[in-house]
Amino acid sequence: LGSTSAASAGAACRVSLRSTHIAVRLFSSAALRLVRTGTGACRGTVTLRYKVKTKGRHFKLKTIGSAGFSISPGASQIVRIKLNKAGRAVLRARRGRLNASLAIVRAVPAPALGRTASVRLSVKKTPRSKAVKR
Repeated sequence: LGSTSAASAGAACRVSLRSTHIAVRLFSSAALRLVRTGTGACRGTVTLRYKVKTKGRHFKLKTIGSAGFSISPGASQIVRIKLNKAGRAVLRARRGRLNASLAIVRAVPAPALGRTASVRLSVKKTPRSKAVKR
């Protein structure tokens, strides 16, 4: 799996997004894996947004969910983002697939640093139980 740089500040804290494909469970929560290198504390927030067309040729980004993270040195962490009502609605309208923007803002160590990555959300298919033939 590829790695997308998400935030960095020398050796103090570097956070990478493990994959640009993000699984969504039951149209309600997205799970992404952040990988951390460096020393010291590393905390911040992740925010999912998608483009909404406004009048003319203009677009704006609408937030569909956010969550905080705190990762120890040399570790990885799964961050779960609960989608808001707008996020669930747009994901259903687009049949379980959505191109979005992921903003990762590192708050600690100071100064704050933010990066974005384009991601693809897709609803995980649950296995269907097969009826027993008689």
